Amino acid sequence: MKLALLVVLLAGCVREAQSSSQGQQDGIVRSIFEVISTTNRYFVELGFDAASYEDPGATGSNTHALWLDGWRGLLIDGDHENETINLHRAFVTSSNVVALLRKLGTPLEPDYISIDVDSTDLYILERVLTTLRPRVVTIEYNSNFGDGDSSALAFPDTDWMPLGASKGAFAATCFYGSSASAIYAVATAAGYVVVGVVYGLDLVLVRASLWPHPGIPLANLTKRLDTWPAMSVEDAAALIDHSVYAAGGSLCAARRAAAIALRRLARAPNLEPCTCFLGDADCVQFTKGC
Repeated sequence: MKLALLVVLLAGCVREAQSSSQGQQDGIVRSIFEVISTTNRYFVELGFDAASYEDPGATGSNTHALWLDGWRGLLIDGDHENETINLHRAFVTSSNVVALLRKLGTPLEPDYISIDVDSTDLYILERVLTTLRPRVVTIEYNSNFGDGDSSALAFPDTDWMPLGASKGAFAATCFYGSSASAIYAVATAAGYVVVGVVYGLDLVLVRASLWPHPGIPLANLTKRLDTWPAMSVEDAAALIDHSVYAAGGSLCAARRAAAIALRRLARAPNLEPCTCFLGDADCVQFTKGC
């Protein structure tokens, strides 16, 4: 996703933070800890995406600056391992994340967790916050799904939600990840507040009991940014509206609600041309047999 201005709400105002990760996330994290303080200086980064902190092919770790500051923690990636920095190779899902973190020595209240797995981030967050209580979390969101509070579009939880005609393999389109609305709802229900955003990349969450200022309103997080090309209709039909599902709706109802939201976004006359939502193609027809 393209880089964007990082903002953080500190001392009642918004300011730019300086750092060295992909979108300056580690700068915002360090700024937050100036307000809430640290405890164990332990981090977890899910989706490290490199063999080392110095890997020239890396996109920018959210924990590198913390490591240089003397923090230590756990790194997990699906393709790499490196004992010298406690990087473990594992495929993280919503069903295994808590057991995996506990097995690898993560404390119940780590100072910071970064989640960036390009797919089921929402469900990993939801499961993590049922057991662990990190002070700060950064999590990737899909800014292509900006729809105000009219929907909460989300990638399916592939641990159990069948993908149907979609194969689900990463194809560099706007299919992957979940909306700011869906993440905001999960965070709020777990007792966290959104205090920062790297537009087009990550939301920044803090445990609400630690944060002395108002959080960022949902309306400031849900503007649509077209950062990836269009997904296929088959992929679009696998998306869900997380708000419908969380309220007790069936998977079929959640998928149909998502399809209707995509159709509305594709055809909204007051929006700029959208690269994500398929133009005149209509994925509602693909949900009729779900």
